[in-house]
Amino acid sequence: MVRLLALAVIPILALCGGLQFPTPTWSGSVPGDWGRLTVLDTSHAPLFLIDRGDRVAACTLHSGEYVTKYDLPRLGTSLNFRGDSARPCGFSLIGDVDNDGIEEFVVAINRTISKYKLINGTLAMTSVASVRLHPDSGRTWITDGCIGDITNDGRNEILIAAARARPPSAGGDSWSVVTLFVCRWDGDSLVQMWNDQGTLNLELPPIDFATEEMCTIADIRNIGINKLILSEGMGDDVHPAVYRELVWKDGGLKEAGFFQLRDGVLQPEQWPGDLLHAATGCQFGRVNGKTAILADIVTRGCVWQGELFVFSGDSTIQHRVLWSDANLDLQSPSMGTLIDPDGKGVGALRIMNPWTGGRRFEFYRL
Repeated sequence: MVRLLALAVIPILALCGGLQFPTPTWSGSVPGDWGRLTVLDTSHAPLFLIDRGDRVAACTLHSGEYVTKYDLPRLGTSLNFRGDSARPCGFSLIGDVDNDGIEEFVVAINRTISKYKLINGTLAMTSVASVRLHPDSGRTWITDGCIGDITNDGRNEILIAAARARPPSAGGDSWSVVTLFVCRWDGDSLVQMWNDQGTLNLELPPIDFATEEMCTIADIRNIGINKLILSEGMGDDVHPAVYRELVWKDGGLKEAGFFQLRDGVLQPEQWPGDLLHAATGCQFGRVNGKTAILADIVTRGCVWQGELFVFSGDSTIQHRVLWSDANLDLQSPSMGTLIDPDGKGVGALRIMNPWTGGRRFEFYRL
């Protein structure tokens, strides 16, 4: 049994700049290597993945305690929750790639991509594939990926960024062109629908720090059109987050501009950007049927706040300040994500790392 959440409602009324922050639904300590939330079986119960070295525990929530439901292999470096910079190039994604309502693990390591599915309590590899520029060319080196409905037809695709040359090691560089592939799993066959032939000029990321990375496929303005959102890395300093958008149009992906979340609106890219009132990072999710953005906003005095936004086109239709780091002694700013931990509704999960006492969490039901 893994004790993860203490179901005590702890009243916290923090006043900062005239704001009264909501009381978290739950709060408590975070166990060692806490991974992400996923749905792996026909019960559709959310499962938390907890890294145990060479194994991964998939746990369900019961009366405030997490109980191991499945004990899964770690799949080598693919389920790397620590973000180890020495891992091979590729990615590890979790998503419903065959549109059956159950999520799969999709693991790309170097030039091979594999799909794993939970079958009879066991994580089984059901498909191995590669991506090529054309049928008689060599396999490409896979660098990044994303799962979602980019074609807006109600069915998920998998987007894969790959290059002909191996990505550079830490501190290195490469001029190899990156190709963006749009693929779909037809049963256990990976089918290539389209690729950009390198015309979108995606970056080939070095391993030592992030540059351009696929973030999500989402309808962030709630207008009925999903777009690919890429996070534009700017080195290892703290900076306003800049996002690039690509939209599916006329049978391929096209440029749709850049944006920052600043002063409560989605503004066109600004160079250089002042940190004040800007988001240094965003998490995207679905809340009450709409796409919501949970943003880390910098306020005066370099204080970070967790703020929730829902947009309709260019207008903000919901804005809530959920927490502030003003009165906390933290090693780094707290981070948040949008999840439904028990099937009873999406909320904002805040992870904090104080100088003493270990990592802690607060969960706010929305």
